[in-house]
Amino acid sequence: MRYWADRPAWHAFALCRGTDPALFFGDPYEDNSEAKKVCRQCAVREVCLEYALARPEKHGVWGGVSEAGRKKILRQRAAVRRVPNDTVLV
Repeated sequence: MRYWADRPAWHAFALCRGTDPALFFGDPYEDNSEAKKVCRQCAVREVCLEYALARPEKHGVWGGVSEAGRKKILRQRAAVRRVPNDTVLV
């Protein structure tokens, strides 16, 4: 379980602040819809997700996205970076 010892500044505005970390860092194979519900209403959801993608965080729900979802986003971004500038995407 991860605790917020090294909180980024935006975390002060996060809805998850003060919430049981087990909601966001529970078993990755269990339903995490309650954590995602909190994230959908959070004002710092986007910055939280970008923070997790930049680190990259391997566990938990960040910015409303699970581990599998973040892996998919990172793969998609890597694929876009590999496309040459003169390639026309259809």
